Amino acid sequence: MTCSKCGGKYAAHFTACVHCGAPRTGPAAAAAGVPEAPAPPRISAPAPKPVPAEFRSVPMAVAPPPEPACPCCGGAPGRGTIRVETRENKGSTFGFRPGTRYLVRWVDVPLVCAACARQIEIRRYLADALCLAPLVAAFVGLVATDSKAFLWILLLYAVFLLKWSWGLGYVWADAILYGGWLESSLTRFAPPGDRNTIRFPAGLWHCFMRIGGAPALLVALLAAVAGAFGSHPARHETPSAPAAAAPDASESTDPRERARARSEREIAAARAFLESARNIAVPVDPVTLALKKKDVQRDDMNFFTVYANPSDLPSQTAYQLMTGPQLLSAFLKTEGHDVDFLTINGPNLPLSRWQAANIAPTLPAAEPLDPEVRQSP
Repeated sequence: MTCSKCGGKYAAHFTACVHCGAPRTGPAAAAAGVPEAPAPPRISAPAPKPVPAEFRSVPMAVAPPPEPACPCCGGAPGRGTIRVETRENKGSTFGFRPGTRYLVRWVDVPLVCAACARQIEIRRYLADALCLAPLVAAFVGLVATDSKAFLWILLLYAVFLLKWSWGLGYVWADAILYGGWLESSLTRFAPPGDRNTIRFPAGLWHCFMRIGGAPALLVALLAAVAGAFGSHPARHETPSAPAAAAPDASESTDPRERARARSEREIAAARAFLESARNIAVPVDPVTLALKKKDVQRDDMNFFTVYANPSDLPSQTAYQLMTGPQLLSAFLKTEGHDVDFLTINGPNLPLSRWQAANIAPTLPAAEPLDPEVRQSP
């Protein structure tokens, strides 16, 4: 038999299709004595009830995509980028290079406007200067107190600055000046990482400025201290002369009075030395026997240096031995200017030409000069 419903084949003694269960119908079913199955009753479905208005579906409006904006200020976008970096602790390592391993992730946030990029760059330059401030403070403390504690602070902070500036380019000065501002606006862009490890690296140029600025700043400070506390030979006064003592506390506050008092002390010290000085080594020209000038490129004044101890003479220098009165006489006979300067090495006495003219009349008359010209070894 062939099922009229599914088309399947089955034996004639079955009263229904063995495949789909449909009853046999038609002449074949009557011949086999199978009663014809009554047709199923038709059931009409009730009309659907109307849906209340409050439950009717309303088509939703699709929101347009957000407009691009600067991630820092929310204004018009730009072409700048800011790197956001995080790290994740991966545990300690042992062996040849012990330490802690970190997985560093970073994202370059785009569309930073020109105003925000310029402001961040200015703050990074300020951070470059601020991170060097502890070096200045420690150096000043070291000079002022001569304490080794400040030296250790100086060295430890220099190592700290070298490590973090080169390895990360983000130190405490960056966090103060712009790190908090960027963290509040760019945290949503930060890649996965440990808590409180968000950084905003300043870049290779700023790292070089900080690493190179530290030694340059120390050299500049050393030069400034040497210039401030260094002494000029022309201002030395003999410690043995009574007139070279420290100025009286009752000295006048008038600058002209102080200058005149200082000049009087210098004249008194020079007179006391020259009155009894012997065998002063005076560099001279071996041909004209005139006092030899210092090699200073100035047209308004000349400089001369003589030596109380002949062994202090520079090598291969022609000189004559003179007494104090002979030295003053030779100095005053040399052509030059009233402001020509003579320095007596040894007691380190400064003497200008007009001071020598004031001292010469108070000294004994100069004896005839020994014409022998000697040569230092």
